[in-house]
Amino acid sequence: MSLSNSDFILAHKRESRGEFFINLFEKCNLSCSFCWQDHDDNHGMDSIKERAYDVIEVLNRDRDKYRSYDVNIMGGELFFDEVDDALFEDYFQFTMTIQKFAKTMGFDLYFNWVTNFVFTKQNRLKNLLERLYGNNVKTGLTTSYDPRGRFNNQSYNLFLDNLDFFKDDLRSIGIVMTRPNILAIMKGDSRLETLYSKYDLYFDYYSPESNFKSMLPLESELLTFFKYMFSSYPQSQPFRGWLEFRENKMTCRSSQVLLPNGSAGQCQSLLSRELFQHFENNIQEKTNQMMEDSFLKKRDCLTCEYYKKCGFGCFLQSSFKPHQDLSDCLYFLTFKHIDSIQRDYESISV
Repeated sequence: MSLSNSDFILAHKRESRGEFFINLFEKCNLSCSFCWQDHDDNHGMDSIKERAYDVIEVLNRDRDKYRSYDVNIMGGELFFDEVDDALFEDYFQFTMTIQKFAKTMGFDLYFNWVTNFVFTKQNRLKNLLERLYGNNVKTGLTTSYDPRGRFNNQSYNLFLDNLDFFKDDLRSIGIVMTRPNILAIMKGDSRLETLYSKYDLYFDYYSPESNFKSMLPLESELLTFFKYMFSSYPQSQPFRGWLEFRENKMTCRSSQVLLPNGSAGQCQSLLSRELFQHFENNIQEKTNQMMEDSFLKKRDCLTCEYYKKCGFGCFLQSSFKPHQDLSDCLYFLTFKHIDSIQRDYESISV
C-alpha cells in the first residue's frame, strides 16, 4: 500500500486511537437548526443489532492500523421517551457483539453513547450502562450544549436534570462551533458559564451541510472566537491544550462514519455529493487524504514554527471555499496571538 505525503508528515501527529461515528438511525425528538438529519425517518431502528457487523468489518479491515478505538454511537436521539423499550436490548446486543469480537482480536474499545439528554425515562439508560459495566465494557456518555437552535426552557431543564443524574457516567459536553453558536457565546451566555464551572467542555468544528450558508463561520470569525475563548473559557478544550502544551495531536482523527442507509466514509459531508462544488479541490468520497495533502502543501506546515503545537483544525472545513477569508493561516494567527498573551496563562495548572 502506497503512502501519501500526509501519511509521512502526520504520522506522529495522529491520535493513537481510531474513531467511529455510528448513526443507528435519524429519528429524534429535537430539530436543531444545524443538524443535517431527517428526524422523522425511522430507517435503521429495526436493524440495530445487524449494524454491529458493519463495525466488525471495518475493525477487521483496519486491524493493522489501529488496535484501540473510540466507538461513538448516536441517532438521531437514541434515548428519547418515545423510543420502544425493546431498542435498549438491541443497543446491548449491538455492543456485546462488537465487544466479543474485539476481545477475541485484542482490540481495546470505548463505547461512547451520544445523547441530547432531553428525556425523562432515565432508568432505561441507567440499566443499559450498568449491564455493560457488569460485562466489563468500557462505556460512558457524551452530550452537547448549543446556545442557539436547540433548547427551550423545558428541554434545557431536562438537560440539566440528566446532567446531574448521569454525572458519574458523563465523559464531556461538546459544543459545535457554528456561526450562530459562537456569536451567541461572545455576546455572553450565563448557561455556558454554569456548565463551564462544573463539567469538561470540548468545542468541536462544524461540518458543512445543507444549511452552511447560515451555519458556517468565516475564518476571521473563528479567529475572533478563539481569542475570546482564551480570555473567557481557557480551561475548555482544545483551547487549554493550545495554551499549555508544547505538542498537540491533530484535531482530525480521520473517523469512520457509518450511516443508517449503509453509506460509509471518513466525513459525513463527503457523503453528500451536493456539497462537492463548494470544495476548493477535487475530493474523494471515502477518504479525506486529498484534503490533508492540500492543506499541508498550501500552508507549508512543516516549516511553520507552530507545527508541533498545531492541531490543523478540520481539514473538511478548511477546504470549504465559503469558509475562507484570511490570507494567512488561521492557526498561525491563533498561535501568534497566544504568544502575545502567554504570560497571563503561565500559572494555569496542567
